[in-house]
Amino acid sequence: MIASPLVSQAVKYREARARISGLKNDFTRWCRVCYRIKVESGEIVPFVLNSVQLKIRRVEEELLAQYGRARKYILKARQPGVTTEEQAANLEECWSHRGRDCITLADKLDKTAKIFEITRRAIEHFPQSLLPQM
Repeated sequence: MIASPLVSQAVKYREARARISGLKNDFTRWCRVCYRIKVESGEIVPFVLNSVQLKIRRVEEELLAQYGRARKYILKARQPGVTTEEQAANLEECWSHRGRDCITLADKLDKTAKIFEITRRAIEHFPQSLLPQM
Protein backbone atom coordinates (compact mmCIF):
# COMPACT_ATOMS: atom_id res chain seq x y z
CA MET A 1 0.00 0.00 0.00
CA ILE A 2 1.37 3.43 -0.93
CA ALA A 3 1.07 6.22 1.63
CA SER A 4 -0.77 9.30 0.49
CA PRO A 5 1.13 12.60 0.33
CA LEU A 6 -1.08 13.89 3.14
CA VAL A 7 -0.10 11.01 5.46
CA SER A 8 3.58 11.45 4.58
CA GLN A 9 3.32 15.15 5.35
CA ALA A 10 1.69 14.43 8.72
CA VAL A 11 4.47 11.99 9.62
CA LYS A 12 7.15 14.52 8.66
CA TYR A 13 5.37 17.17 10.71
CA ARG A 14 5.23 14.91 13.81
CA GLU A 15 8.91 14.01 13.40
CA ALA A 16 9.86 17.69 13.10
CA ARG A 17 7.81 18.58 16.18
CA ALA A 18 9.50 15.81 18.17
CA ARG A 19 12.94 16.97 17.03
CA ILE A 20 12.19 20.57 17.96
CA SER A 21 10.76 19.55 21.33
CA GLY A 22 13.94 17.61 22.14
CA LEU A 23 16.08 20.61 21.24
CA LYS A 24 13.99 22.96 23.39
CA ASN A 25 14.75 20.86 26.46
CA ASP A 26 18.52 20.55 25.97
CA PHE A 27 20.50 23.74 25.44
CA THR A 28 23.81 21.92 25.06
CA ARG A 29 22.35 19.76 22.27
CA TRP A 30 20.65 22.80 20.69
CA CYS A 31 24.06 24.50 20.49
CA ARG A 32 25.63 21.50 18.73
CA VAL A 33 22.74 21.10 16.29
CA CYS A 34 21.67 24.68 15.58
CA TYR A 35 24.40 27.16 16.51
CA ARG A 36 27.53 27.68 14.46
CA ILE A 37 30.58 29.71 15.42
CA LYS A 38 33.62 30.93 13.56
CA VAL A 39 36.88 29.59 15.02
CA GLU A 40 40.35 31.15 14.75
CA SER A 41 41.08 29.30 11.50
CA GLY A 42 38.00 30.96 9.96
CA GLU A 43 36.10 27.67 9.77
CA ILE A 44 32.41 27.61 10.75
CA VAL A 45 31.81 24.76 13.23
CA PRO A 46 29.08 23.55 15.60
CA PHE A 47 29.16 25.28 18.99
CA VAL A 48 30.22 22.90 21.76
CA LEU A 49 30.13 24.43 25.24
CA ASN A 50 33.42 24.50 27.16
CA SER A 51 33.81 24.16 30.96
CA VAL A 52 33.38 27.90 31.66
CA GLN A 53 30.22 28.07 29.53
CA LEU A 54 28.81 24.92 31.17
CA LYS A 55 29.43 26.40 34.64
CA ILE A 56 27.57 29.58 33.67
CA ARG A 57 24.63 27.49 32.45
CA ARG A 58 24.57 25.42 35.66
CA VAL A 59 24.56 28.54 37.87
CA GLU A 60 21.82 30.15 35.77
CA GLU A 61 19.66 27.01 35.95
CA GLU A 62 20.13 26.89 39.75
CA LEU A 63 19.08 30.54 40.08
CA LEU A 64 16.04 29.99 37.86
CA ALA A 65 15.00 26.94 39.89
CA GLN A 66 15.50 28.72 43.21
CA TYR A 67 14.21 32.24 42.45
CA GLY A 68 12.36 31.97 39.14
CA ARG A 69 14.79 34.44 37.54
CA ALA A 70 18.50 34.80 37.01
CA ARG A 71 20.57 37.95 36.92
CA LYS A 72 24.14 37.34 35.94
CA TYR A 73 26.98 39.78 36.28
CA ILE A 74 30.04 38.16 34.80
CA LEU A 75 33.41 39.79 35.24
CA LYS A 76 35.22 37.97 32.53
CA ALA A 77 38.65 37.34 31.20
CA ARG A 78 39.30 37.40 27.48
CA GLN A 79 38.52 34.34 25.37
CA PRO A 80 36.54 31.98 27.64
CA GLY A 81 33.56 32.29 25.26
CA VAL A 82 31.18 34.06 27.65
CA THR A 83 29.85 36.42 24.98
CA THR A 84 29.34 33.58 22.50
CA GLU A 85 27.47 31.52 25.12
CA GLU A 86 25.27 34.48 26.00
CA GLN A 87 24.47 35.16 22.34
CA ALA A 88 23.62 31.48 21.86
CA ALA A 89 21.40 31.55 24.95
CA ASN A 90 19.61 34.67 23.69
CA LEU A 91 19.03 33.19 20.24
CA GLU A 92 17.81 29.91 21.72
CA GLU A 93 15.43 31.85 23.98
CA CYS A 94 13.96 33.70 20.98
CA TRP A 95 13.90 30.49 18.90
CA SER A 96 12.09 28.43 21.53
CA HIS A 97 9.64 31.08 22.79
CA ARG A 98 7.57 32.81 20.14
CA GLY A 99 7.45 36.57 20.58
CA ARG A 100 10.38 36.69 23.02
CA ASP A 101 12.92 39.50 22.76
CA CYS A 102 16.48 39.53 24.04
CA ILE A 103 19.05 42.29 24.08
CA THR A 104 22.79 42.52 24.44
CA LEU A 105 24.57 45.76 25.11
CA ALA A 106 28.22 46.70 25.30
CA ASP A 107 29.92 49.86 26.47
CA LYS A 108 30.49 51.09 22.92
CA LEU A 109 28.41 50.92 19.76
CA ASP A 110 31.16 49.22 17.73
CA LYS A 111 31.48 46.49 20.39
CA THR A 112 27.71 45.96 20.36
CA ALA A 113 27.85 45.61 16.56
CA LYS A 114 30.70 43.09 16.85
CA ILE A 115 28.69 41.04 19.35
CA PHE A 116 25.62 41.10 17.11
CA GLU A 117 27.80 39.80 14.26
CA ILE A 118 28.15 36.55 16.27
CA THR A 119 24.37 36.14 16.22
CA ARG A 120 23.99 37.22 12.59
CA ARG A 121 26.52 34.57 11.53
CA ALA A 122 24.75 31.93 13.65
CA ILE A 123 21.41 32.73 11.99
CA GLU A 124 23.05 32.64 8.56
CA HIS A 125 24.29 29.08 9.25
CA PHE A 126 21.22 27.89 11.18
CA PRO A 127 19.73 24.60 9.88
CA GLN A 128 17.12 25.71 7.34
CA SER A 129 14.65 23.02 8.43
CA LEU A 130 14.64 24.47 11.98
CA LEU A 131 14.81 28.17 11.15
CA PRO A 132 11.54 29.97 11.84
CA GLN A 133 10.26 32.62 9.46
CA MET A 134 11.70 35.98 10.33
